[in-house]
Amino acid sequence: MIGCIVLRKCCCNYYFGQANIQFLSENPIYLTIFRIAFLIMIMIGATSDLEIIWQMADLFMGSMAVVNLIAVALLAHIAVRALKDFQDQQKSGIDPIFYRDSIKGVKHAKSRESKVKQQQ
Repeated sequence: MIGCIVLRKCCCNYYFGQANIQFLSENPIYLTIFRIAFLIMIMIGATSDLEIIWQMADLFMGSMAVVNLIAVALLAHIAVRALKDFQDQQKSGIDPIFYRDSIKGVKHAKSRESKVKQQQ
């Protein structure tokens, strides 16, 4: 049972990491580096002492928190623009719909077609 949980967690973490790398860069070398690092971490985790594993988990969780805080700070202006667009649509009595071309700086977002195409 524990093995199934661990396998599911590894698959989920791998998928999230791969999706984020593909979002950040289309260069296949970064994905290859990620895959190699992921396999190395699996081997280290399977063969190391439990105390070392917990220390490494603490280290990587802390560094992940720092990276996420930087990402939130860099994306805050886009989130504020999206909120303003949402509130403006609500004030006009429109059912709010997100169009990626209505907010400057949004790339690779999943949304409806562009606002111009929708109005035609």
